[in-house]
Amino acid sequence: MAKEKKKNRPFLLKKISIKGVAGKPEFTGEDDKESVLVMRIIGIATGVKTVVTTFGESTGLRGSFRAYDNSGKEYQAPIAWLPDVVIDTVTAAMSMTGNELPAVQFGFDIYAVKDDKSNIGYVYNCVPIVDSGPDQLDEIAQTIPAMITV
Repeated sequence: MAKEKKKNRPFLLKKISIKGVAGKPEFTGEDDKESVLVMRIIGIATGVKTVVTTFGESTGLRGSFRAYDNSGKEYQAPIAWLPDVVIDTVTAAMSMTGNELPAVQFGFDIYAVKDDKSNIGYVYNCVPIVDSGPDQLDEIAQTIPAMITV
C-alpha cells in the first residue's frame, strides 16, 4: 500500500490577528514607502464581534477564516481581528446583502507600509484577492461621462 502524502493541517487558533499570525513587520531597507506582505487572509464572514477596550470600541469578524504567514504556515479560527479597511469593506458588503444571516466571502493580502506619521511607524494596506462578483460601483462608473481635464 502506497503512503499518502500528508496535507499540512492548519494551526487552530481562538482568533486570527496580524500580531498572532505574522508578528511585527520587519522592514529591510531605507525606502520611506517600503511595504512588506505580512499576511494573507481568506474567509466567510457571517457576523461581527464588538468589544470595548482601553483604546475604544473594536470590531472583529465572526465566521470561518484562514490566514497564511510569509512562510506559508496556515492558521484557522472562527474570529478575525483585522485592519479597519478590511472590517469596513466586509461589513459594508454584509449590510448590502439584505439577508437575515449574511455571509460574505473575502480574501486580502495585507501589507505593512512604512509611515513616519503613524505612532507605530507603519500602516496597513490591503489588496483584495477574491473576486466577489459584480461591483455596483463599476456599474455606476460605466454610466457616467468621462472626466474633463482642464
